[in-house]
Amino acid sequence: MTQLDDFTASLLCNDEVLEVSQDPSGRQASRVRAEGDIEVWAKELETGRRPSASLTGGSGNQTPASHGRIWD
Repeated sequence: MTQLDDFTASLLCNDEVLEVSQDPSGRQASRVRAEGDIEVWAKELETGRRPSASLTGGSGNQTPASHGRIWD
């Protein structure tokens, strides 16, 4: 990892991404909904906050995509 593009560097330094990946509880996310090519994953952090991510598989003419949010 000697060279990172701007997107990758911003992702790896994002405070919310770090909060989810470094949560001391060690809980894994679980899939809470699946409909067609769309999946929603969520978990509860030690702080009680609940991050979620929606993912599209990108089959056919769709481009794979993701979106995340942390709920207080």
